[in-house]
Amino acid sequence: MPHMIPQYSHEDFVIVHKPNGDDEAIPADVCIPADYPEDTELEPITDKWFYRLSAPGYLDCTDWTGPFDTIEEAKSDLVECYDVHPETGETLPECAPPSKR
Repeated sequence: MPHMIPQYSHEDFVIVHKPNGDDEAIPADVCIPADYPEDTELEPITDKWFYRLSAPGYLDCTDWTGPFDTIEEAKSDLVECYDVHPETGETLPECAPPSKR
């Protein structure tokens, strides 16, 4: 069983455009504008897909990635970026170490 499992979300998000140039996608229901400096741009995103990898039972997770128009696009990007199965998080056979193939 893999440590990190894919999670997908189609809820409302906010893209936080930070002054240093870094962007962060966070679910809109946990975004608190007062937590950011005044020169931070908050861009609401609706009707799009996001994904992350998360370790069930732990706080470990990747940042949310997106937005994508379809869940298929999100799954394809996850496979391309992390070389894992889009449903289970298992390492794809072609990416596994030779001893695991």
